[in-house]
Amino acid sequence: MKMLVKTLGERFGGWRAIGALSAKIALGIALIVLPILAVWPFGGPYTPRVEVDDEAGVLHLQVDAVRDALEQVTFRRDVDLVALTLDVPYESNFDSAVHDYATQKHPEWFEPDRRTVVLAVSPSGRWVGCYFYGRLSRLSSNGKAMSTIQEAGKDALRAGDWTGGFEAAARESASLIGRPVTTFQPYMWVGLIVLAGIAWLSVLTWIARSGMSAFERARRHRDRAAREYEGVRLNARTMPQNEHHCAQVLRRFERLDGTRAELSRDFADFGSPRGAQWWTREMRSKARDLEKRAADLDSAGSAVANASALFARSPGWEAAWSNEQGLLREDLANFDALCIRATSSRLSVDESRLNTEIYTSQVWVRKQMRVLDQTTAELSSGELQPAEALDRLDSLSSEIRSKAEQFAAYAISCDHSRRAADRSRVLNEKIREWQRSRFGYSGTWSLDEVEGSYDPSSTIRVNPSSPGIDDSDWDGADDQSAPAPNAVPLFSLSIAGLVEVYKEASTWSPSSDWTYGGGGGGFSGGDGGGSSSHF
Repeated sequence: MKMLVKTLGERFGGWRAIGALSAKIALGIALIVLPILAVWPFGGPYTPRVEVDDEAGVLHLQVDAVRDALEQVTFRRDVDLVALTLDVPYESNFDSAVHDYATQKHPEWFEPDRRTVVLAVSPSGRWVGCYFYGRLSRLSSNGKAMSTIQEAGKDALRAGDWTGGFEAAARESASLIGRPVTTFQPYMWVGLIVLAGIAWLSVLTWIARSGMSAFERARRHRDRAAREYEGVRLNARTMPQNEHHCAQVLRRFERLDGTRAELSRDFADFGSPRGAQWWTREMRSKARDLEKRAADLDSAGSAVANASALFARSPGWEAAWSNEQGLLREDLANFDALCIRATSSRLSVDESRLNTEIYTSQVWVRKQMRVLDQTTAELSSGELQPAEALDRLDSLSSEIRSKAEQFAAYAISCDHSRRAADRSRVLNEKIREWQRSRFGYSGTWSLDEVEGSYDPSSTIRVNPSSPGIDDSDWDGADDQSAPAPNAVPLFSLSIAGLVEVYKEASTWSPSSDWTYGGGGGGFSGGDGGGSSSHF
């Protein structure tokens, strides 16, 4: 038996992990179930003790019918239910008349150990009221509930159906009595707590699923990197070592290749988690770390393969070149999106000046798309060598970035509002932040109903998604006057970040402090009471 228990525990991740997961699930379930139980109207069913006092003399032969109808209404608590008719004029105070009648003729209604519900009607004055006494006196302060009970019986009372009116009001009062809370606010808090419980369980499930998915992807990257390792090493030896694009690709690969043994040890230490072991943030974090490192090693190998194919014009070089252009095509598409954003901004601008610049920029964007196509044709014909083609991409990438920054600054400068100077300052600050941010590429682009996708992590030219880059490669990259030793001289930084920067600057406005105040009132009866209205 002990062996069976041990085997089951190991199968589902170990009893310690199972216990920790059980506690987390129990917490989520408790957050959902306990608040609902706290406000759920348990109790009953109880048949009320019915009393009919026809002081107005209008029920006649309906007294028994009223009593029988009210006895069919079930309550969650043991209550005394009174149907009372009084002859009170329209202009008089019906509540005072009911209170005086109860005090003088039925003092037992006020006894603290009883629950008394009085449904009162004045046919001549067209009054209907509801009153709670004894242990139910606290309900008399709930004006909304009082109104709901009165409204429930009014249609029947207007038609002269006294039995139906009393019964409808009694059923509405029965739905109120026995509720743990009778106002909206507690239900709102219960709803928030229940949502927190659902969110807690959802996050637990997401942690487990994302961790398992990350580990599965990590294993695929590791296996592919291992499978293609010898081919990558061969490609690395055949590449032109003195070509600067190839040199930086090899440098990145060598850095990551040096971590291969450590990565293998970490995979071995991670093992093969199962069951409850996956439901922790720590396990998910480790799985994602393995995924990133294995993906970087795999992508670095792919970059070497792409560079080797492109420079040797071996099979697959066209795909490598297409992948290389993806960075620029995405930047051009985002430059166009920046232009569109400028047309829809809420700036107070000289539209003629801005529209001219927008048109000029969008024409330039499409011209550069054609330049990329022409570069591909020259590369295919042999008129252009791979190194020259990559240098042309470097130059064009810098030009796109420069023109996009100039356009954003120009669009902000067209603002004639009193906030123009501040927005220009915000733009400059945000641009500097963007330049240091390594804002990544998405790997997709779309312009004029033409779409494309590529893998930014396997490009020859450096971008923020390139694996194997360390801080020394980026030091001075934004300051061409003082580059660090071995720093990458030209690199791509996604224009998508500049679109976000412009959006923030163009919509910038001073922050405001808002205050909110409110109040309310209410009343509660000392020994009970209620309210009334006309029908």
